[in-house]
Amino acid sequence: MQKLTPVRRACGVLALLMTSASSAWAQQAPADWLRIQAETIRHFRALVQIDTSNPPGNEIKAVEYLQKVLTAEGIASKVLALDPNRPNLVARLKGNGSKRPLLLLAHTDTVGLPHDLGVRASEILVSYGLLDISAISEELQEPVDTVAEVYFAVFERISAVPILEHITALPRETHWQALARAALRDDLYLVLAGMTKAVVRNTPRPAAPGTDPVERIVAWERENIEQLGRIQETIKEAIKPGPVDIAALSVAVKLLRALVSR
Repeated sequence: MQKLTPVRRACGVLALLMTSASSAWAQQAPADWLRIQAETIRHFRALVQIDTSNPPGNEIKAVEYLQKVLTAEGIASKVLALDPNRPNLVARLKGNGSKRPLLLLAHTDTVGLPHDLGVRASEILVSYGLLDISAISEELQEPVDTVAEVYFAVFERISAVPILEHITALPRETHWQALARAALRDDLYLVLAGMTKAVVRNTPRPAAPGTDPVERIVAWERENIEQLGRIQETIKEAIKPGPVDIAALSVAVKLLRALVSR
């Protein structure tokens, strides 16, 4: 039997979760795939942080998290368990009866890779921005926690992870290919820092702790709605499945930089 690392387990659970959630959304409105992608990344990182190493398992923590997500989306679920610390989560989306039922299963426990190593692997892509967060906090005299929340919300909002993954997949056989790849990555991190600074500087500080930082980003986006529409289409094209296109990635990052520098 194949061992499940924290990353594999999180991917399996998210495939199930996002299939269910996107099916529910599809009944109401066309799916915003960029937003779904950002939400998937957020849930992935949260699940990897939950230690369900087996033994002892202790999957209750993952089940509680997932049930909250399903409830927030209006998807009914129930918990079934012989061992209260190792329950199963069951959710059902009713169809119209025109097709055969589809059953999706996923593990919530992990076996194999040590939990701490799995957590570290999930944090590598986002750890590069910590110095930027600190610098923005000092420059704008905003609490570092508040700046970090906005930064990582921006990270998800502009699909930074898939863009970075595509940049990583670019060829680097020659000296110039390696330099171009590194420059593109640096430009994206400059965009993340610049957009974070613009949002923090131009939107009110939350009145209460725990306010969703996406609300500040949305408020800032209202002033740039026309440009953002074009940029989102470019990002979709740049990160679509298939061969990695450095031209499309370069244009997407350039448009984001132009938006931030306005």
